[in-house]
Amino acid sequence: MNRILARIENAHIILEPVLGNASDAELERLESDVYRLFSDKEVTAKHPEKRIKAVKEAGVWLARTLMGYELGTSFNHFLYLLDTREMIGVIEVIPSKALELMPSRREMFKSHPQLKGCVEVEYWLTKKYWGQKIMSNFLKNFTNLIILNGVPAVTAFVEADNLASIAVLRNSGFRKIGELRNMFKANTLHYIKTHQSL
Repeated sequence: MNRILARIENAHIILEPVLGNASDAELERLESDVYRLFSDKEVTAKHPEKRIKAVKEAGVWLARTLMGYELGTSFNHFLYLLDTREMIGVIEVIPSKALELMPSRREMFKSHPQLKGCVEVEYWLTKKYWGQKIMSNFLKNFTNLIILNGVPAVTAFVEADNLASIAVLRNSGFRKIGELRNMFKANTLHYIKTHQSL
């Protein structure tokens, strides 16, 4: 699968891929932004394993992000404010070849063979920007581009009690296709977006 890269912007925010061409000063600023986002207990409440406890851990997270890009196992895109270049969110795309290595996702492919070749998205947004439809708008446009470029489906998983995230998925054109129990310590809903959703 080709690398999944997109650049989308509106009047105030831009979504662009995390690539390895950032200057040392930019990487230092990004470490701080990544730490601010993933150290927030409310942002990571449903996935405490994503929580970052120190700026140094944010540097490791960025290094893994760049390695994931090089290996083709993960493509992170950052949402930046245009005026300050502050990073306020992340959309991660996990391609099919990486999903096939995960036992829980192999089961997904067995029960939903039409998902072969799909990608999965995860997303996070700084709490200050919640409730403004920022993630809904960017996720919708980004996943539309992914599908229009030949990916058969985009999937996402969300906890049944995470009503805000469910709203993001619905507003972005996803529909629920199933429910998993005990996948992430809670009832988890499985959502999908296909060409028919556009």
